Amino acid sequence: MTAAHCKTLYPFTARIGGSTRNSGIQAAIDGDGTEHPSYNARGQDYDFMLYKLKSPVTSVTPVILNRDVDNPSGIDVLTVIGFGSTFEGGTGSFDLREVDVNFVPHVDCVRVYGGGVEEDSMLCAGVNGGGRDSCQGDSGGPILDKAGIQVGGRFHCLCRRNIICSLSSLILL
Repeated sequence: MTAAHCKTLYPFTARIGGSTRNSGIQAAIDGDGTEHPSYNARGQDYDFMLYKLKSPVTSVTPVILNRDVDNPSGIDVLTVIGFGSTFEGGTGSFDLREVDVNFVPHVDCVRVYGGGVEEDSMLCAGVNGGGRDSCQGDSGGPILDKAGIQVGGRFHCLCRRNIICSLSSLILL
Protein backbone atom coordinates (compact mmCIF):
# COMPACT_ATOMS: atom_id res chain seq x y z
CA MET A 1 0.00 0.00 0.00
CA THR A 2 1.23 3.49 -0.82
CA ALA A 3 -0.03 6.94 -1.75
CA ALA A 4 -1.75 7.09 -5.14
CA HIS A 5 -0.20 10.49 -5.88
CA CYS A 6 3.24 8.86 -5.76
CA LYS A 7 2.42 6.64 -8.75
CA THR A 8 3.43 9.26 -11.30
CA LEU A 9 6.20 10.90 -9.27
CA TYR A 10 8.79 8.16 -8.94
CA PRO A 11 9.84 4.93 -10.59
CA PHE A 12 8.44 2.55 -7.99
CA THR A 13 10.23 -0.38 -6.41
CA ALA A 14 9.20 -2.10 -3.21
CA ARG A 15 11.71 -2.62 -0.43
CA ILE A 16 10.49 -4.74 2.44
CA GLY A 17 11.97 -5.08 5.91
CA GLY A 18 14.82 -2.59 5.60
CA SER A 19 15.78 0.30 7.82
CA THR A 20 17.81 2.17 5.18
CA ARG A 21 16.99 3.15 1.61
CA ASN A 22 19.04 0.32 0.15
CA SER A 23 18.45 -2.46 2.69
CA GLY A 24 15.76 -5.10 2.97
CA ILE A 25 14.23 -7.25 0.28
CA GLN A 26 13.72 -5.65 -3.12
CA ALA A 27 10.44 -7.05 -4.44
CA ALA A 28 9.28 -6.85 -8.05
CA ILE A 29 5.92 -5.19 -8.68
CA ASP A 30 3.32 -6.93 -10.84
CA GLY A 31 1.51 -4.34 -12.96
CA ASP A 32 0.71 -0.67 -12.41
CA GLY A 33 -1.08 -0.95 -9.07
CA THR A 34 -4.71 -0.29 -8.22
CA GLU A 35 -5.85 3.11 -6.98
CA HIS A 36 -8.86 3.40 -4.70
CA PRO A 37 -11.89 3.77 -7.02
CA SER A 38 -12.80 7.13 -5.41
CA TYR A 39 -9.30 8.62 -5.75
CA ASN A 40 -9.12 11.87 -7.71
CA ALA A 41 -5.67 13.33 -8.36
CA ARG A 42 -7.01 16.88 -7.90
CA GLY A 43 -8.18 16.18 -4.34
CA GLN A 44 -6.97 14.50 -1.19
CA ASP A 45 -9.66 11.89 -0.56
CA TYR A 46 -8.76 8.21 -0.89
CA ASP A 47 -5.16 8.97 -1.90
CA PHE A 48 -3.91 5.41 -1.65
CA MET A 49 -3.31 2.44 -3.85
CA LEU A 50 -2.28 -1.19 -3.68
CA TYR A 51 0.55 -2.88 -5.52
CA LYS A 52 0.70 -6.62 -6.06
CA LEU A 53 4.09 -8.25 -5.76
CA LYS A 54 5.19 -10.71 -8.47
CA SER A 55 6.02 -13.28 -5.80
CA PRO A 56 5.15 -13.56 -2.10
CA VAL A 57 7.56 -12.36 0.57
CA THR A 58 7.41 -14.78 3.48
CA SER A 59 10.48 -13.76 5.49
CA VAL A 60 8.87 -10.60 6.92
CA THR A 61 5.73 -10.40 9.08
CA PRO A 62 3.17 -8.20 7.31
CA VAL A 63 1.60 -5.23 9.05
CA ILE A 64 -1.93 -5.68 10.38
CA LEU A 65 -4.45 -3.27 8.84
CA ASN A 66 -6.98 -1.59 11.09
CA ARG A 67 -10.54 -2.97 11.02
CA ASP A 68 -11.86 -1.21 14.12
CA VAL A 69 -13.90 1.94 13.44
CA ASP A 70 -13.07 3.16 16.96
CA ASN A 71 -9.29 2.93 16.44
CA PRO A 72 -7.61 5.35 16.86
CA SER A 73 -9.48 7.34 19.48
CA GLY A 74 -9.11 9.60 22.48
CA ILE A 75 -5.53 10.42 23.32
CA ASP A 76 -3.89 7.59 21.39
CA VAL A 77 -0.23 8.04 20.50
CA LEU A 78 0.49 7.12 16.87
CA THR A 79 3.83 6.48 15.16
CA VAL A 80 4.54 7.87 11.68
CA ILE A 81 7.34 6.14 9.74
CA GLY A 82 9.15 7.21 6.58
CA PHE A 83 12.27 8.20 4.66
CA GLY A 84 11.23 11.85 4.33
CA SER A 85 13.16 15.02 4.91
CA THR A 86 14.03 16.02 8.46
CA PHE A 87 13.38 19.69 7.70
CA GLU A 88 11.21 21.60 5.24
CA GLY A 89 12.82 21.77 1.80
CA GLY A 90 15.49 19.22 2.70
CA THR A 91 16.36 15.96 0.99
CA GLY A 92 15.02 12.60 2.12
CA SER A 93 16.63 10.65 4.92
CA PHE A 94 18.86 7.65 4.13
CA ASP A 95 17.69 5.99 7.35
CA LEU A 96 14.11 5.04 8.12
CA ARG A 97 12.83 7.44 10.76
CA GLU A 98 9.83 7.55 13.05
CA VAL A 99 8.03 10.12 15.16
CA ASP A 100 5.27 9.79 17.75
CA VAL A 101 2.30 12.12 17.41
CA ASN A 102 -1.12 12.28 19.05
CA PHE A 103 -4.41 11.33 17.45
CA VAL A 104 -6.54 14.46 16.92
CA PRO A 105 -10.33 13.91 17.09
CA HIS A 106 -12.22 14.77 13.89
CA VAL A 107 -14.11 17.70 15.44
CA ASP A 108 -10.82 19.34 16.51
CA CYS A 109 -9.24 18.71 13.13
CA VAL A 110 -12.16 20.32 11.30
CA ARG A 111 -11.92 23.33 13.62
CA VAL A 112 -8.19 23.74 12.83
CA TYR A 113 -8.60 23.29 9.05
CA GLY A 114 -11.98 24.97 8.70
CA GLY A 115 -13.46 21.94 6.94
CA GLY A 116 -12.31 19.72 4.10
CA VAL A 117 -11.39 16.80 6.36
CA GLU A 118 -13.56 13.81 5.48
CA GLU A 119 -14.19 11.63 8.52
CA ASP A 120 -14.85 8.56 6.35
CA SER A 121 -11.43 8.64 4.73
CA MET A 122 -9.07 10.84 6.76
CA LEU A 123 -7.59 11.11 10.21
CA CYS A 124 -5.52 13.81 11.87
CA ALA A 125 -2.54 13.55 14.18
CA GLY A 126 -0.05 16.02 15.56
CA VAL A 127 1.58 17.52 18.62
CA ASN A 128 0.35 20.65 20.40
CA GLY A 129 2.99 23.30 19.90
CA GLY A 130 4.61 21.41 17.02
CA GLY A 131 8.24 20.36 16.95
CA ARG A 132 7.52 16.81 15.71
CA ASP A 133 6.06 16.06 12.30
CA SER A 134 6.37 14.03 9.14
CA CYS A 135 7.68 15.81 6.07
CA GLN A 136 8.15 15.70 2.28
CA GLY A 137 9.12 12.21 1.18
CA ASP A 138 7.17 10.44 3.92
CA SER A 139 4.16 10.01 1.61
CA GLY A 140 3.04 6.42 1.38
CA GLY A 141 4.46 5.50 4.77
CA PRO A 142 2.37 4.02 7.58
CA ILE A 143 0.82 5.46 10.72
CA LEU A 144 0.75 2.79 13.42
CA ASP A 145 -1.00 2.56 16.78
CA LYS A 146 0.80 1.37 19.94
CA ALA A 147 -0.03 -2.28 19.05
CA GLY A 148 1.64 -1.91 15.63
CA ILE A 149 -1.66 -1.91 13.72
CA GLN A 150 -1.64 0.35 10.67
CA VAL A 151 -4.43 2.86 11.30
CA GLY A 152 -3.51 5.21 8.47
CA GLY A 153 -0.86 6.31 6.09
CA ARG A 154 1.04 9.52 5.61
CA PHE A 155 -0.49 10.02 2.22
CA HIS A 156 -1.04 13.75 2.16
CA CYS A 157 0.02 16.49 4.54
CA LEU A 158 -1.64 19.87 4.71
CA CYS A 159 1.07 20.98 7.17
CA ARG A 160 -0.95 23.71 8.86
CA ARG A 161 -0.74 24.31 12.59
CA ASN A 162 1.46 21.27 13.18
CA ILE A 163 -1.24 18.70 12.48
CA ILE A 164 -0.72 15.88 10.03
CA CYS A 165 -3.88 15.22 8.03
CA SER A 166 -3.65 11.71 6.68
CA LEU A 167 -5.89 9.33 4.85
CA SER A 168 -6.99 6.38 6.89
CA SER A 169 -6.31 2.78 5.94
CA LEU A 170 -9.77 2.03 7.23
CA ILE A 171 -12.19 2.69 4.41
CA LEU A 172 -15.83 2.92 5.35
CA LEU A 173 -17.81 1.80 2.31
